[in-house]
Amino acid sequence: PKRYEKDHSDLIIQGKKISFGIDSFEDYKMWYEDYFIQLADKLYQKKLFDYIYLICGADKSYLADNIIKNSKKNYFINCSKKDLGGIIFALKNSNFFVGNNSGPLNLAAALKIPSLGLIANDPVDELKFSKINIITPENYDNIRCRERNGMKKLSVERVFAKILEHIK
Repeated sequence: PKRYEKDHSDLIIQGKKISFGIDSFEDYKMWYEDYFIQLADKLYQKKLFDYIYLICGADKSYLADNIIKNSKKNYFINCSKKDLGGIIFALKNSNFFVGNNSGPLNLAAALKIPSLGLIANDPVDELKFSKINIITPENYDNIRCRERNGMKKLSVERVFAKILEHIK
């Protein structure tokens, strides 16, 4: 096994896996948990995954807990207690990554995992040299907004449609 695979046997599971990056150091950059649940439902109906790794830091583990509890689905895998090796393992075993503008999004892109970034409160030119596929609300004004409710402008339907475009 590769060095980063040790102690992560709980992440080894048969089937198609994707990852959701559900937190950020800056709360205003976080898409809402119920939106991730709705997105998962749509992706599951299209048979695009069997399991979803929920990537977040231990300090935001309540986000993963809320998604798992409120969704009433057993396809989520909480990675909030994983170290960097565990996060890398989950990402490398994912067909694609969808998440907030934070470290895991950039890490997934650096690992050459097809990565889709949810951006509604940041200028997108910050990511212009990255391999991230950026998903913004329609008619996005490309300015920094430090209020989380700006993320509500990025609809589940738009994110779902953009994912389908990018992962053909």
